[in-house]
Amino acid sequence: MEIKQLSDFVAVCRAGSFAAASRRINTSQPGLGYQIKQLEAELDVILLHRHSRGVSLTEAGTAFLQKAEKILDAVTEARATMVPFRVGRRIVIRVGLSPTPARLVGRAIAALSATLPNVEFTLREGYSEDLIDLAMRGDLDMAITLSHDSRPGFRQRPLYREKLCLIGKPGAQDLPIGPISLHKLADIPIVAGPRGHVVRERLIAATKAAGVALNIVQELDPSGLRRSLVVYGDQRTVAAPGVFIDEYERDLLSVWPIEPAITLEVSLLAAATVPTDLEEAISLAVTEAMAPFGGLMDPV
Repeated sequence: MEIKQLSDFVAVCRAGSFAAASRRINTSQPGLGYQIKQLEAELDVILLHRHSRGVSLTEAGTAFLQKAEKILDAVTEARATMVPFRVGRRIVIRVGLSPTPARLVGRAIAALSATLPNVEFTLREGYSEDLIDLAMRGDLDMAITLSHDSRPGFRQRPLYREKLCLIGKPGAQDLPIGPISLHKLADIPIVAGPRGHVVRERLIAATKAAGVALNIVQELDPSGLRRSLVVYGDQRTVAAPGVFIDEYERDLLSVWPIEPAITLEVSLLAAATVPTDLEEAISLAVTEAMAPFGGLMDPV
């Protein structure tokens, strides 16, 4: 039995299907299936029911999942105990960033990296749940996401809150000066992110509670394409301002905070192997980076 088999099994259980798990952990679906079959053959039990909707745990699978998670937690703790012995060695910290905090936090980590010659940061971007799965597999040391749920074997630290805003070109004659109400927002055509994404779902919930419906003219999954339509076209979108921080600073875009406020909380999930002083240094660097944007971004 191998650690990879256990982590693959846990990933499939959390994702609910082989297809979803393969996307989240960036591995092939046949490879995942092979690992699980090998595990079932070694244990001589069926762990998962396969069906058209995905997978579900058998009774044996439910019992084994609890043990597998404990083993993976123990492996994480064992790795953590080795950190103090890495005297004089360069530490590599693999950080996952969800799209909302990626630009602000990426900027903060780049500034911090210049002051820490013995630490190398590698960054990758992805959606929150995908990054958390990668962290749980041991493929990331930190995940900075919109999820604030704790995970076994990891430390969770809130970093900051950010207000959702309408984003568009400056000088709009049809928009108010200052915050925009949900009722006014409903009259404005916008391009939106994909269904199921945290920002989209938070926005839908707020407008539904207010008794209004959004005027979504286009739904786009690739964030780069949505950025191009907003920055270089005449489209508008709703997002956390940190997503467009570079364009906002260069006066290419304006932001209209939504009232009543809809906030997102950005959190840091750190493996036990990450030194706590490094985690604290990242938190302080992020606080410094968001200082110019007070009112739109605030420390938790």
